[in-house]
Amino acid sequence: IFEGDFIPAILAHPPAIFDSEGADFPRNAAVMGAAVAAWPLTLSSNISALRYVSLLVPIVLMTIIVIVVWNTPGLHAVLRASGGRLEWWDFEPRRWLQPLAIMVNAFASHMNGIPCMHELANPSVARI
Repeated sequence: IFEGDFIPAILAHPPAIFDSEGADFPRNAAVMGAAVAAWPLTLSSNISALRYVSLLVPIVLMTIIVIVVWNTPGLHAVLRASGGRLEWWDFEPRRWLQPLAIMVNAFASHMNGIPCMHELANPSVARI
């Protein structure tokens, strides 16, 4: 679902670094494509199957960092030119609770990821 939300938006408005026009891509196709791509990883009963995607994590992370760093100055200039301002904190409860839920989910994912990392260092049936 994460990919289904971000892939269509990225394709509609590609990063300025690529200097290309956007394309319309339906969300349901992105979700189905991500599910088909992830499905083979669910077939193995051994957690060591994660080693096949572990290389993608730093690559995707670095790509996102480069895109954000590349686009931030231009987007900030457009915001200032339109009279807008960057809002660092918003006390409206609904807008505050949404990122809080994302933060809790990210924390839980890291708490599950560290034991998985240790599992991959010395995988065995008994440890799984």
